[in-house]
Amino acid sequence: MRAITLFLVFALCGISQSYVAPQEKINLRRIGVQGAPIQKGQPRPGVENGPAVIRGSGIVEFLRDVGHDILDYGNVYLGELFQAASVGALVDVNDPEAVAEATHYISNHTKLILQANRIPLTFGGDHAMAIGTLNAMSERYPDLAVIYIDAHADINTVETTPSGNLHGMPLSFVINELNAINANLTPFSWVVPRIPAANVAHIALRDVDIGETETLNRLGMAHYTMRDVDRLGIRGVVEMVLNRIGGWTRPIYVSMDIDSLDDLEIGHTTGTPVPGGLSLREALTMFEELYRTVDIVGFELAEVNPELGASANEIARTATVSRHILACVFGSCYGRWP
Repeated sequence: MRAITLFLVFALCGISQSYVAPQEKINLRRIGVQGAPIQKGQPRPGVENGPAVIRGSGIVEFLRDVGHDILDYGNVYLGELFQAASVGALVDVNDPEAVAEATHYISNHTKLILQANRIPLTFGGDHAMAIGTLNAMSERYPDLAVIYIDAHADINTVETTPSGNLHGMPLSFVINELNAINANLTPFSWVVPRIPAANVAHIALRDVDIGETETLNRLGMAHYTMRDVDRLGIRGVVEMVLNRIGGWTRPIYVSMDIDSLDDLEIGHTTGTPVPGGLSLREALTMFEELYRTVDIVGFELAEVNPELGASANEIARTATVSRHILACVFGSCYGRWP
């Protein structure tokens, strides 16, 4: 009887029980996909296979079927040093020559995509790749703003890094106020730190080193932890971020580490998981807000690693999660998958 009553209520109100909100018209873009199978920014093998996992989700085909103009450039060649065995440490930083060479190739390849008037969409690979992508993006867009979605701040320097791993240092190479702070790492002399600290904001922080905290506070950088997300809601955090970095009017580059998501979402498929991260629902809401309100001129997804003891189901879930996030970035937050 209760089911019949509910059906009559739905019918009288003109509401179908299978109602689906109408799909908004999607802003179709010219997108250039590249894989950045960089691995030497951190010690765990397998992250170089991250691009294959993300591509295997079917996201490239989906975006093309939606109507976006997609050109997949394949994986970036990362250089001879990168292919060789590890070369040891310099100034307490691991494999600087190999990572510098690899990120230089990533920077140049990103520039090729930009020169073709396409939006770079980069699949990683460890987060050291951001040295290359952000160098290229900031050259193309002098007023670039960056939203950095990560459990970690990735702004350690030669002086503060506790591990020597370059995937925890990319922002210290590209932020203008930190110019020359890593000067002893001469293989990175090609990087030009153009991005003002005021144009960068972090979301989803929950594992930040002492030296990074000092740098964030000293530069007055916008940074929002998961406690802020709990307190303000993800929409509130996005609004505050855009207000702080002038994101309503500036071109936006989004750099996302898969470990920004809660480890219950992604299992054993990233090298530095931290409990208590974003849910998939929060991530999709965040990207829905950004898609509707700002000009996203590039996106990268880093640190997907299928070889850390993950089960086949965990790898498949991470691929699916990646697919839905990337679809939402380009306007298909509620689209039906073929």
